[in-house]
Amino acid sequence: MTHVLADTPVGRVVTHRMVAAALDTTGPHVMQLVAALAARGDALPWWRIVADGGAIGRLAHRERQIAKLGAEGVLVSPAGIVQGLAKHLPGAKAAPTTDATASAGPSRARGMKSKPTSTV
Repeated sequence: MTHVLADTPVGRVVTHRMVAAALDTTGPHVMQLVAALAARGDALPWWRIVADGGAIGRLAHRERQIAKLGAEGVLVSPAGIVQGLAKHLPGAKAAPTTDATASAGPSRARGMKSKPTSTV
């Protein structure tokens, strides 16, 4: 497990399934290992292991995991789900620095359906 965690850079996460495949074990075994690592301290970045859908487990160290991920730039929803999981997985490309759609103004699909359109 040490090499999997050591190879996961800051701002990235791996899933239980990814770690289980690397260690040739099961997801529940990985969850036990994560709990044991969390109880021992922060020598290894155990907080970078999340469930397959990006969920943070409901273990004793949940709040600490969310805080550590947030400090690394990984946003976690109030429900405990990593936001934009795909961009935080190993091998994901860095997010673009500018969003072309941000300057386009509000979209009619985003709550603007009742606003009339102008016709020329």
